[in-house]
Amino acid sequence: YQRRVRGTYSFLRLTMRFSFFLLVLFSFLSSSVSDTPYGTVTVTGSTFPQEISFVKWLKPDFSIIYLSSGFLYASYDSGKTFAKVALPNQPNPRASDPQGPVNIIKSIIETTQRDQHYALGTTNLLWRTKDAGQTWKQILVDKTVHHVIPHPTEADWVMFIVQERNCTSHMCREQLYLSKNMGDTNILLSKAILSGEKPQATWGAAGNGKVKKENIHFVGVPEEKQGDSSSWISFDSYVYFHSDDLFKTVKSRRDNCIGLLYKPEGFLFIALHSATFASGELWVSEDDGATFNMVRFPESRDHYRYNILDLSEGAVFVNVDFGKYHWGHLYVSDAVTGSVFSESLKFNTRGELKVDFFKVAGVDGFYLANAYDVGRNEDPSPLDPVKTYHSSDNGGSWRTLKPPASEDCPSTSTAGCTLNLFGGTSTEYSNYYSSQFALGLVMATGKVGPSLLEAGEDNVKTYLSRDAGFTWTKVKDSTYHYAFVDQGSLIVLADNQRASKVVHYSFDQGLTWVDLNLDGHEYEFDAVETISATGINKKAAVYGIDKNTHAGHFFLLDFSTTNVRECTADDYEYWNPHYDSDTGNDKCILGQKINYRRRKRESACFHDQSFSMQLVSTGCPCVEEDYECDFCFFRLYGNVCIRSYDGICAIYNHKLPPPNCEGTYPVSQGYRLVAKTKCLPTKEGAVKDKYPVETHCPSTGGSNKGKVAAISVTLTIVVLVAICIFVYLFKTKPAFREWYHSKVDSLWSRYLSFRDTFFEGRHGGRADERSGTYSALASPGRSSGLDVNDGDDLIDDDN
Repeated sequence: YQRRVRGTYSFLRLTMRFSFFLLVLFSFLSSSVSDTPYGTVTVTGSTFPQEISFVKWLKPDFSIIYLSSGFLYASYDSGKTFAKVALPNQPNPRASDPQGPVNIIKSIIETTQRDQHYALGTTNLLWRTKDAGQTWKQILVDKTVHHVIPHPTEADWVMFIVQERNCTSHMCREQLYLSKNMGDTNILLSKAILSGEKPQATWGAAGNGKVKKENIHFVGVPEEKQGDSSSWISFDSYVYFHSDDLFKTVKSRRDNCIGLLYKPEGFLFIALHSATFASGELWVSEDDGATFNMVRFPESRDHYRYNILDLSEGAVFVNVDFGKYHWGHLYVSDAVTGSVFSESLKFNTRGELKVDFFKVAGVDGFYLANAYDVGRNEDPSPLDPVKTYHSSDNGGSWRTLKPPASEDCPSTSTAGCTLNLFGGTSTEYSNYYSSQFALGLVMATGKVGPSLLEAGEDNVKTYLSRDAGFTWTKVKDSTYHYAFVDQGSLIVLADNQRASKVVHYSFDQGLTWVDLNLDGHEYEFDAVETISATGINKKAAVYGIDKNTHAGHFFLLDFSTTNVRECTADDYEYWNPHYDSDTGNDKCILGQKINYRRRKRESACFHDQSFSMQLVSTGCPCVEEDYECDFCFFRLYGNVCIRSYDGICAIYNHKLPPPNCEGTYPVSQGYRLVAKTKCLPTKEGAVKDKYPVETHCPSTGGSNKGKVAAISVTLTIVVLVAICIFVYLFKTKPAFREWYHSKVDSLWSRYLSFRDTFFEGRHGGRADERSGTYSALASPGRSSGLDVNDGDDLIDDDN
């Protein structure tokens, strides 16, 4: 009898475990329909053991999805069903092993072939698949893998940055390996590569155009300086290397390198120590490392970090951190060399990794950024007011945002009252969001008042712009995650500050909202995603955790089952973007008039899949907004640029002729045309006081040569006299010697202070369309001086 009871009990226990196994580990799949005013929305839900740490949609068609919730799960039908992935030798997640990691996998790395990708573990283990996840192989089993760098054209080629797995010392070195067969066999390229949050190795433009596919760039220590594996590596030992034969030979090198960053737009950046090792220097190459130009900034402060923010408009936007950590100055390069930068926006807010800067996707020249609202000559404190600024002329000028007509300013702060939005540095609220497939639409979270930092969570609301950030309307009280579906014909929201049983959607861009019930449970949502690489799809996904059980939940929302019709010609209108100040009929932007075909706000219909842009005319006359301040000039007010005499600008003469000047040369009047503008500076109606003035080159006759010779002789005499005076004072005047030694000691102290940053590990970050944070180059020190601002690049999954 006891044996029968024990057997029955064992059978029941086994059955319960098996049921729990099916329910939790393989995800519980449910499908339901929700009736709404627009008909039926099909909701398909999947349940997972714990919170979902990431969701990765694989390009090009997003049909394959990976999801991490303790274990790794995969879907091959765009999220309808999921199955647990069996990885060889995988550790148990903490849910089933108290000593295990919370999640097994922290990222999926794609290659140029959809079916070939890598899974990087939270414990830095690495697996790869060649058949879209049907089978997996663990590679580099004796290494701790930090970075996986697939080749841009060769799917099997990859670089790895690793450490020895049995090394536990803080002196462990990162090594660079190369593989031509997805990690089956690996070749050591460098025993000591610069460490960083982002990989300090890149393929650059390998395989594109005339650049060989064997092309690589990295920052490492030359073999002669490496010493033994336990020796400390001096921060000035790192060198930038460039090779076009997989490092069999070195094509070029540059000493004292603290980081590198390659951008797909064709720019390669490296950061070097300055001559005094107290600051950084930024260098840029437009020919994949064949030649470099030193970047010139009109600022005399020491540079701690560079964030490369955007390169899409023919110029480079960079935020330079001067060691203040909560702000930096925003600079924009000229369109010719990419290395001469002028001031765009002072006191641009930033964190250690991210910057409050955002490119409105799909529309040329439009940006949003946050900055401290203080005087030009006073460094802001973290408590000073922060405002949001908008630019429609490629960063040439910035203006604050007017509050929506429906929003009243707080009674205590009507002066300086503006709409202020949260950017990439916000960890509590959703950031700016736009999509290249929903032209002109921007969503953001913010508040109306004199400052973004003003207290009062009740004032934080969700806003929508239909004209790339010019004007805004409030679409919801409180704050949400948001996504555009079907090229913006549908907007989906999910609460991000409180648990909710529903998500919200709108077919009229926020005029009215419909609540969509999921399954009756309350969820704390983490994100809303649109399921399309082209913008043409009627599905969205939302995921989060159950408020009570803390299980992870993924919901696929299918709006194709609603009764919403397809759009017809009558449902469309044309939108003509223009400068903020343009109230006339021309309404040009960057020298051309453009009409974008978009759906009318009130038309509740799905796009006809022919969303288009129409170029109406080019060759508009140049207006004030087509110009930005030139190098060593800054915008004082309105469109007036005045001369700066700070730093290098004190000795810079913008009127000097170029070397070997012949005929005439242009002399700047303090302005230059913004990048990408196609305006005509001499056309009727163009502003006349901004364009450079043609000036005759100076004479090169004999009399001029005599003047040059006389000046050279005079300077030589002055230098010799100065040397003699120095020697005399040093030998005969103790006070002078004491003063001289104090200056040397001061410089040495700065060097030691700088050396201490060696162990601080300052890193940059990148951002996507939502966060507005892009690539970064870190400060001098052991860690990387240049990183790619989520970046992802600058391109993330949403880009």
